Amino acid sequence: MARVPHDPAGDTDRLRALEDETARLKEAVSAHAVVDRAIGMVVALGG
Repeated sequence: MARVPHDPAGDTDRLRALEDETARLKEAVSAHAVVDRAIGMVVALGG
């Protein structure tokens, strides 16, 4: 089986992209939790 040459520069770009995506997903989860709490309050108050 032939080995594919390793491109460390590509790894750096991929790592940066994954870190960016992770940050966006963390923000989305946080925002979703806020919306869930707000919905819960509306339901609890009979809205």
